[in-house]
Amino acid sequence: MDDVESHAAEVLEQVLREIPALKLKSIQIGSKARDTGIDIMMRAEVSGEPHLLVCEVKQSGQPRYARDAVMSLRHYITEQGKPATPSLSRPTYLR
Repeated sequence: MDDVESHAAEVLEQVLREIPALKLKSIQIGSKARDTGIDIMMRAEVSGEPHLLVCEVKQSGQPRYARDAVMSLRHYITEQGKPATPSLSRPTYLR
């Protein structure tokens, strides 16, 4: 799924670069830790404040997969103990 993740990261980066108050600092595709459910991690500054965006990319938008992804993201954010924004992505070209 590396190509799917890379494409999703590119699209997300393009969208975020349109936000004047947001400055991207780093983008990591894939996770260093196993089984975290995090496919893309972006560090940014929003109005000068550090922020973390964590994203899981799913090939299917079926509710059971989306629900599992959201639970996985919530668990990751809770475990980290740091403020972060979860994001779920399904590339549109996979229809």
